[in-house]
Amino acid sequence: MVRKINCLILGISLCLFVMSCESEKEVSDDYMLCEMKGELMMSAAKATWMYEGRVLNDFRVKDINGIEENLSSLLDDEYKVIFVFSEHNCKVCVDNEVENLADLAIRIGGDRILILVEGSGLRQVLSYMIDRDIKTDVRLISSDALGDIMKNENMPWVCVMKRDMRIENFFIPIKEIPHYNDVYHDMVYKRYFEVVK
Repeated sequence: MVRKINCLILGISLCLFVMSCESEKEVSDDYMLCEMKGELMMSAAKATWMYEGRVLNDFRVKDINGIEENLSSLLDDEYKVIFVFSEHNCKVCVDNEVENLADLAIRIGGDRILILVEGSGLRQVLSYMIDRDIKTDVRLISSDALGDIMKNENMPWVCVMKRDMRIENFFIPIKEIPHYNDVYHDMVYKRYFEVVK
């Protein structure tokens, strides 16, 4: 049910976006850019449909000291935002999302965010953390840890997850549409972390 609601929200957003592109077509030369953004959103919506609700196999992750443990040992009954990227992904895309997550960490706490990096070594992960002053948990994963998701998408992605390792609110950040990313992070905050007073 949640999957259908999420896809419905994405579909409505995409329709509104396409309608705005059509009105821009008559007024502006930016139609091609608008069309490209629409295609990016459509691709992200398809990925959401494919991976939403999928339960991941428990796989090994490595911390910056080289200590390995299962992903499930880092999760509990509370939700965490999980950001996954490969060292081969677009650096600007990754940096943009890391900045967004740094802002989100201020609201929810850095302990509620986990960054998983598919890469060749801990040195790159440690360097990345130091360069960006990341104060959240960052772990290295093997290239086959996530099966087809990394291979099929070849893009950084975000989801919300707890101990059951079920992907919720799968999202591919789109640096070309910053407002789209802001809406996602606000929704995640309100849905999973905001304390009702």
